[in-house]
Amino acid sequence: MHDRRIVILGARGIPGRYGGFETFAEELSVPLAMRGVDVTVFCENTEGERPSEYKGVRLAYVDVPRLGPVARILLDLVALWRARKGYDAVYMLGYGASLFCFIPRLWGTQVWINMDGVEWARSKWNWFGRTWLKVMEAIAMWTPNRIIADAEGIKAHLARRHRRLPPCSVIPYGAPVVVDPPSEGLLAQWNLAARQ
Repeated sequence: MHDRRIVILGARGIPGRYGGFETFAEELSVPLAMRGVDVTVFCENTEGERPSEYKGVRLAYVDVPRLGPVARILLDLVALWRARKGYDAVYMLGYGASLFCFIPRLWGTQVWINMDGVEWARSKWNWFGRTWLKVMEAIAMWTPNRIIADAEGIKAHLARRHRRLPPCSVIPYGAPVVVDPPSEGLLAQWNLAARQ
């Protein structure tokens, strides 16, 4: 019997094949499931297989129309609605949909938002995207029960920019520990040498 039920939203899904959030969602959810936590990861519905589980983690799928960046917001909105009850905590990766993060709280579910840096400053966004993300960052200071920062610098950035900061936990990203380094002969294939 599981004591805790957690749902992770905001990634495209697991296994992590696309980017950082997907890798993070997998690296977080699988060990939690191995420890007996009931973990669900919401996934973007794609063509092909739709397994119901991955390494002990439940997978739930969301269908949304392909509308570019707006599809991400719709995906998060639908996932937040579906995760509004039946979980102890909703862990939202990213703050692009923070406007809607109050929904699970109406049903008594804790909401944690992983702030993931200064997303609005990235050059990949046009003026509308940057403006949306700045506003969502500000709203994220009000809608969750807790925010998660991946570095002390992100927490300091948020404290400088916003008068109100909800409880904030700093949880740095990690990396696998290399116990047995690969053979140096592999480097030779690329005309490289160790420590040079």
